[in-house]
Amino acid sequence: MITLRACETAAHIKMGTWEIGSNLVKNRATSIIDLHLPELVNKKVVFIAGGAGRVANYAAHKGIDSYNLDISEIYKTICANNYPKVNYIKANMCFPLEGFDYAFFEDCFTNRGYTPQFYETINNWQKVTKILPLSHSLYVYRFNSKTIDEYLTADESEGRSYIRKCLVDGKIHIFCSTTDVFDLDIEEIKFDFNNSMAGIFIEPYQDKKYTVLGMPHFQKNTIKGTIYIKGVNDVFLKNSITPYKANNPDKYLVR
Repeated sequence: MITLRACETAAHIKMGTWEIGSNLVKNRATSIIDLHLPELVNKKVVFIAGGAGRVANYAAHKGIDSYNLDISEIYKTICANNYPKVNYIKANMCFPLEGFDYAFFEDCFTNRGYTPQFYETINNWQKVTKILPLSHSLYVYRFNSKTIDEYLTADESEGRSYIRKCLVDGKIHIFCSTTDVFDLDIEEIKFDFNNSMAGIFIEPYQDKKYTVLGMPHFQKNTIKGTIYIKGVNDVFLKNSITPYKANNPDKYLVR
């Protein structure tokens, strides 16, 4: 299995518009556009967290009035240079904008993993427009693994306590093959994006040491997500809004 990982200084590959697998992300997103094309033509659609605007550009060439919303000033310039048919809106995705027929959430097709903030944001956009894709799934992986046991340990009691706390609080991410685990149980949790989502509650299994919550990965027979050995209990309906932070330009990005 090939595993590619960008370092922190390559921010736009680690979690940006050129993240590893971005072409696969585009293909997933454009397949949803094609599926709903008859109802989208001549409609005003905003592509949320659209990066440089490549998916919005695909939609624009299909006859959709396309707007690309992203917080990055750099992506605004790149969008203007490459996709002149796309209207770029520099804004924070946490704050819904009225006047659109649909909001299209591109992060559903990335491999960035689960965050409750993402679902809180969709709840907020539901108040002003329709959401695409219509639904989205998270996957819960429960399993045992001698290999992971060997990685997540320490000789010192302080180290073992520290690692356990990180495993409880969801501070350790995992990407592995299903061959690295045993007693694997997979549960799908499906969300309707056009109905308010209250939250997510996941209980661990006593006979399985690891509980991982993640999105489906484009590589088959893999597990990618965050370890929560005590389960998850997150609320998506909140009165306050936590703004997203933009990726800062890195030294590899020529302006």
